Amino acid sequence: MRYYIEYIFARILEFILLCLPRRISFFISMIFVQILKIFLCSRRNLVLKNLNKVFPEKSYKEKTKIANAVWENMAKNVVEFIRIKKLNRKNYEKFIEFENETFIKEAVGKNKGVLLLTAHIGNWELMGAGLSLRGYKIMVIARKLKNKLVDREINRIREFSGEKVVQEHSAVKESLRWLNKGGCIGILIDQHITEGGVVVDFLGRPAATSSIIALLAKKTGAIVLPIYNIRLPSGRIKVIFERSYEINPSDDVYKQTEKMSEIIGSWVRKFPEQWFWLHNRWKV
Repeated sequence: MRYYIEYIFARILEFILLCLPRRISFFISMIFVQILKIFLCSRRNLVLKNLNKVFPEKSYKEKTKIANAVWENMAKNVVEFIRIKKLNRKNYEKFIEFENETFIKEAVGKNKGVLLLTAHIGNWELMGAGLSLRGYKIMVIARKLKNKLVDREINRIREFSGEKVVQEHSAVKESLRWLNKGGCIGILIDQHITEGGVVVDFLGRPAATSSIIALLAKKTGAIVLPIYNIRLPSGRIKVIFERSYEINPSDDVYKQTEKMSEIIGSWVRKFPEQWFWLHNRWKV
């Protein structure tokens, strides 16, 4: 019963945010998130706790400012994610811009498949939709939510832009097929995992991290391409591609995963207000 109520609420919210103008939708979402903060006291405290771990040198005022920006970013992400349904190949560039796109074009051109190393920063969902609408063959690996109804609707929205969505349990098999076709796979490795993976340093602390990118790259020869996005003052997001690299079959999985963790960590330190600090990343 609880899951059904959550689903109905989510669909009502989706309907409202789709019908209203974008600015008004943002305003409503901001109010909703501010109310949510009151009830999610544990998450509110977790954000500050995480910030204290990573930025002990920053003042309480500075960390509070970052924390508030994190919640605001989440509110905007909700609206933009729902409104992916309104995006198409004619209008997506109004909301998304790209930097260093030659890096992904070069990687795709090698026809080895591309592993997009990315994280929960900026609006990762909108980034994926933008890449798909731009013509890249994008597959994403998604964690299954407990609420199957909400999970199904979220994946349906993801697929509106042309993305292929696969669940974790079938990720390896589907990934091998997709890479063999020369496609791109978006994988976010900045959240805690309970099984598999390795424990590497992330922002100065040990963190259980998925090693799937390193393993797939070793097995298939696919290109690793770091990619992230940031929210601009204009309201658009900028997708930033970094230089790609290859992993040899003899390379150490631990060292390669640690390298990827360092890359993501550099993004978070540069744009801390845009990372998803609500997640309990350091459980080791």
